[in-house]
Amino acid sequence: MRRAPLLLIVGVMASAPAARADAWTAAPRTLELQLGVASPLGVGVALDVAPVRWLSVGAGVGHSATAAQVAGCVRARPWAGPGRALYLGACASAGGYREPTPDETTDRVAARAYWASPEVGVEWRGSGVAARLFAGPTFLLNPDAVHCSGAAVAACEAGETWGTAMPFGGVAIGWAF
Repeated sequence: MRRAPLLLIVGVMASAPAARADAWTAAPRTLELQLGVASPLGVGVALDVAPVRWLSVGAGVGHSATAAQVAGCVRARPWAGPGRALYLGACASAGGYREPTPDETTDRVAARAYWASPEVGVEWRGSGVAARLFAGPTFLLNPDAVHCSGAAVAACEAGETWGTAMPFGGVAIGWAF
């Protein structure tokens, strides 16, 4: 008979409504459209998955101002409420690269440029809708892959790439499910 009170307590706890989950636990996946300037995807689509409330991993495809891009990101949410969070992230991306020189007759180009992009952002989730604002610096990891093409190749120094480090920013809007 000593088990009866314990079984009663367990039964009541099991039938009690569960505590309201935060937005990332309730809808851990987001399919999003991204629009950014010098960002890992440029204009693109990505899938983001939150295996735990405080961490997301994502990947996507997009197009920068000059070429196709692929990117992967990891985002940690050290400060989060039920439907909003401030996060810190790290992204890696790859794609073609083209940058005009000051005289605009020659371009610095790379068939494949690799970038590292730490970011900070703010995100919101609620009723199936998700949105993020993000910004940070981006760094070209393989400047030796850049070469010059165009009319004034002799005046172009492939090693002096303007865009080896630059700021980026963007917005992502999507469907959380």
